[in-house]
Amino acid sequence: MNRLLRSTSRAFVFAAVAVVVPGAQAVRAADAAPVAAASKPALLPGPIVEDETGFRPIFDGRSLHGWDGDPRLWRVENGEIVGEFTKQTAQKGESFLIWRGGEPEDFELKAEYRVSDLGNSGLEYRSREVEGSKWDLDGYQMDIDGRQWGDQFNRRMMQKHGVDCPRVTGENVGHVIFALPGQISRLSEHQERHVLGSVGTCAAVAQSLNDGWNRVHLIIRGGWMIHIINGRVMSIVIDNDPARIRRGLLGLQLHGGGPMKVEFRNLRIKSLSPDP
Repeated sequence: MNRLLRSTSRAFVFAAVAVVVPGAQAVRAADAAPVAAASKPALLPGPIVEDETGFRPIFDGRSLHGWDGDPRLWRVENGEIVGEFTKQTAQKGESFLIWRGGEPEDFELKAEYRVSDLGNSGLEYRSREVEGSKWDLDGYQMDIDGRQWGDQFNRRMMQKHGVDCPRVTGENVGHVIFALPGQISRLSEHQERHVLGSVGTCAAVAQSLNDGWNRVHLIIRGGWMIHIINGRVMSIVIDNDPARIRRGLLGLQLHGGGPMKVEFRNLRIKSLSPDP
């Protein structure tokens, strides 16, 4: 061990001791000083910061320019995209407002949403249009539900499968559920699903949801799909299926059923794909 390495190692040890043992810093301050001078990166990650670098808006706040959906169900009010089923327009099947600005592959998406108590909606991505069905998509989705809708779904469906999940907001769902709120799961060939771990129980992560506006951050890169709401990781899916959808359409969902309302604002996207 050369002299420089010995000096550096000794300084590191005394700096570490100074953190753990009261008074140690005063004893060997001279030895620890070189470490303090060289320690530019912080030991721990900093707090959540709204980094908007590279993001661009996909909703102009005034019109549905660039979007495609049923005009009876989708409109713009007060700078927000509003999707609504009334008693007159409610239907059994779902309906999407589809973004026609491209088919993102790897990206980050940020938005804010507000949903009615009995509402069910979602942010659809890497999706394909369903043949023979207008304004219908099939792909990955970050689910969104209102408090009362979630409670009813929990009692009617989830608890029958031995799961207590008062809200499904934040889950990753397609034709089946890929990850419930709180779950980290992996998809293998033929979409076979396995839970690897969790970031908290379904009920625990639901505590981060508001009845008003909620902030969404999706990070979609390769086979990794991370859903974050109000700074809380809601679900993580690692899709290793060789046949997975790698790029596709974005859409906003109105779930089929009775009267409901969902609102979106401040939608913006950042490409993570390499330039062609």
